[in-house]
Amino acid sequence: MESRTSLAADIHADDLEMAVRLTVHKWSGCRLISSAQAVEELRIRTGDFVSTDEELTTAVSNVALADGCAVLLDY
Repeated sequence: MESRTSLAADIHADDLEMAVRLTVHKWSGCRLISSAQAVEELRIRTGDFVSTDEELTTAVSNVALADGCAVLLDY
């Protein structure tokens, strides 16, 4: 029962969700994540320093948007 994304590093969906949860900011009633912070958190959690920033930003953004967060693309 492993859920995985199609990234080259084969990152678990759980790691993506945790990176989003750890970097979400609650501000003025909205939930916002910084893509730079979320990608950095994801790299630390997974040890993936090979995948491109664009790949990880896309993956993190998709999870955040599905979770109802606004995404600041600051990478």
